[in-house]
Amino acid sequence: MVPWWGEAIAALLVLVYGFLAILTPKPKPADPREDVYFDPKSKSNTRFPSIHDEATVDLTFVLPAYNEEERFRNPCPFFSFFFSF
Repeated sequence: MVPWWGEAIAALLVLVYGFLAILTPKPKPADPREDVYFDPKSKSNTRFPSIHDEATVDLTFVLPAYNEEERFRNPCPFFSFFFSF
């Protein structure tokens, strides 16, 4: 059996959820200008890339150069463990 205060808390949560659902603002309509940016190289508006587009940049990581031979004897197995797909 649920105590009376448990039911009161549940009812309060339902009321708060309904109150917030009613007061939540509607999303603003999309502006077509938000999909492009000005590219100074081509001097025109260019569409932002989508996550569904083909990749244009590969992942690059740089190893530190100071004492590289002493600190990283063979870094390939270490990095291949983390970056293997």
